[in-house]
Amino acid sequence: MFKVSYEWLKEIVKNCVGREVSLNEVLDLLNLQGFEVKSVQDSESDSIITIEVKANRPDMLCHFGVAREVVSFLGSELEELKPEKPAEKSLGNFPVDVKIEEGTCERFTGIAIFGIDNEVKTPDIIKKRLEILGVPCINAAVDLSNYLLLWLGQPTHIYDIDKLSGSLLRVERAKETCEFTTLGDKKLEIQKGDITISDKNGVACLAGIVGSKRVEVDENSKNIMIESAVFKKVAIRITSKRLRTSTLSSFRFERGVNQCSSLDFGKILAEEIKKLCGGAISKDILDYFPSKSSEKILLRTSRVNLYLGTELTTRNVADLLRKYGFVCSEENENVIVEVPDYRLDVTQEVDLIEETARSLGYDNIVPTMPKAQIDYLNNASLSASEKVRSTLLGLGFDEVVTYSFIPKDTLKILNIEPSSPFYSDIFLQNPISNAYSLMRPTMVYSVLSCLAYNYSVNNQNLALFELGRVYLRNESCDTGCKEFNTLSLIICGNRIDKGWGISQEIKYDFYDLSSVVKKLFNCFGQEMELRSAVCPFLEGEVGFEIIINGTRAGIVGKINKNMFLELIPNVKLLRDSVFYCEIFMDSFKDIKKTLIFESKFPPILRLYNFVCPKNVRASEILNTIKNSGEAVQECVIKDLYNDKKMEKTEHSLLFEVVYRLKERTLVSEDVEAIERLFLQKLKEKFDVYLKN
Repeated sequence: MFKVSYEWLKEIVKNCVGREVSLNEVLDLLNLQGFEVKSVQDSESDSIITIEVKANRPDMLCHFGVAREVVSFLGSELEELKPEKPAEKSLGNFPVDVKIEEGTCERFTGIAIFGIDNEVKTPDIIKKRLEILGVPCINAAVDLSNYLLLWLGQPTHIYDIDKLSGSLLRVERAKETCEFTTLGDKKLEIQKGDITISDKNGVACLAGIVGSKRVEVDENSKNIMIESAVFKKVAIRITSKRLRTSTLSSFRFERGVNQCSSLDFGKILAEEIKKLCGGAISKDILDYFPSKSSEKILLRTSRVNLYLGTELTTRNVADLLRKYGFVCSEENENVIVEVPDYRLDVTQEVDLIEETARSLGYDNIVPTMPKAQIDYLNNASLSASEKVRSTLLGLGFDEVVTYSFIPKDTLKILNIEPSSPFYSDIFLQNPISNAYSLMRPTMVYSVLSCLAYNYSVNNQNLALFELGRVYLRNESCDTGCKEFNTLSLIICGNRIDKGWGISQEIKYDFYDLSSVVKKLFNCFGQEMELRSAVCPFLEGEVGFEIIINGTRAGIVGKINKNMFLELIPNVKLLRDSVFYCEIFMDSFKDIKKTLIFESKFPPILRLYNFVCPKNVRASEILNTIKNSGEAVQECVIKDLYNDKKMEKTEHSLLFEVVYRLKERTLVSEDVEAIERLFLQKLKEKFDVYLKN
């Protein structure tokens, strides 16, 4: 944001166009050119306009820059300011010895003034304008420096030469941590690498941000040095943000300052100080300025019309750009453009197309729909996500969204070793806190935190899912890591509450979650298989890998709650078992489905009550029965039963088997032949037999 004095702006514009512009006219012109007016605040004799200035337009952070835009839109050109006398540059005879480390600044100019009277009063007009814009008045020289900043946009700093130790200044990166006192008596800690300006006694200025109290210019100062420089904007921004210190100067240096005008603007300030405070300007001026070549940009008229949907000629394009100070020459159907020094944001052809549109007026460009024949390419990943989301919402799940960052010690608490597929060491270099420092390799912490929060607010019957990403090391990628779209499911509490007609609560269990996972894969025409596996955060007996076409697609099981007592304090509130599933979204792939017509012949249904060792998986029995003959159409588990008469290592499983053939009606002999086959296999292979 930048605050503009309307009276000051009106004065600059009037000197150029020969007439006054009204406040409403200024507001309209700024809005038309893309500078949004945020507010207008009336004072006793002025109006303060607050405009939003984007980071790429630092030239608009001064009254002269704003006036330049207004004048250009009115069809005139604001003449750039130059000092009354040209500067004579000489490094050898400058009264202050300045040493500049390479890479610290893009330009550094110094102008000395001797014998000033800094006890004179600041002119009322300058004092009024500074105060109305929120800048406190200090003394004549400093007030003029601040005035130049708001007027022309060039940050400057003034040193009392008599307070400099040994008349020496070094512009360099700090070699070690040190502390210095600012002009506002604030203590700041400078770290190694910060750009400083120092004399023999220490830091005299934190470059581009704030000066030191030790060498400040006060009413008694007689001999001063004006610094008009351009420092590396990235370095200034890093230091300013770290110290949480923002000044008028740092705000501009962070966005960019015109190198080419630094010397001229420093000379203008010197002349203004001499007019007000007297004194003599040193004949020799310091100017450190590595050569800067002005590049020209080729602008194609055809490209302008293609992007804007206009029918401009090359002459039209050139005239529109000249309106904003660009130097243009026409060559065939192209415009060769030389960019003004103060337009730091214009570096390529597309920037010039934007300027052409702005000069033409956005309201003069007729909006039309582009004509393009585009082939629709289905995004398989997004389609799969939408199908999964729709299915889960239909099954009564609620979607949650969590951060992709987890505490750095999470993996240690989860007992996830480096050899585990859930291990990752992708840490943020600058986390906002330790709770958000590790890019998650699994979503279990994220959804469990959400579940724990819901329990703390008495939401205890939960079925939640999240579609997010996990981050794992992958050396085949150029970044060394890879993001995986992942689905996580978690259930806990009651599936059905006790109530009218329901005598007892029915709680979620592992089979509820596994059936949901099965339904998800069935939506894509896929069959899943569960395989026992060891997972660090799942209970050993209820932990499985999800296998699709022989490939690991995810995990499902019961959360080892004891492990999370240390991880998330609120987990101790959980009274029920928690079941969790995590699936890589790449595993969901649509498979072509074939139509299967049911047999028109009646089925035969039979129940089998087996006595089974507890270490035999039910899926092994199911597969044995299904593979016993083509007449076995369906086999499902109906019940599990424990009898006191049974051994402790046994239990009873009730299976329902449906027999049916497509080509004929089954008879009892067909079914009995299949029964004898699978009963014999079950007895020999698993010691499973029918209960008497």
